[in-house]
Amino acid sequence: MSFDMEFDDDLEQRRLQRLEHRLRRAKNVLAGARSVYGSLRESPGASALQVHQALLQVERAQRHLLDIQFDLELAEAQAAAPRGRSDPDQWRDAGS
Repeated sequence: MSFDMEFDDDLEQRRLQRLEHRLRRAKNVLAGARSVYGSLRESPGASALQVHQALLQVERAQRHLLDIQFDLELAEAQAAAPRGRSDPDQWRDAGS
């Protein structure tokens, strides 16, 4: 294996590891946001604004988690693809 391919493999592996770390963090953030929202919903002293803001935080955390999951799946698919034979239409057609 050439140095360039080894270097590319190393970069690819580190990218996957970073994405997996971001995914774990996003799951933790979502769990925390859900916990805060649940606590506020059950708290008689919580204002409607606090509950609404907590709900928005849950929604943002869910979107962020989905974005990271998509990025990770895409990176894994690219890593599994044979080298040098990339089909540029593959990802465009997948969204149709």
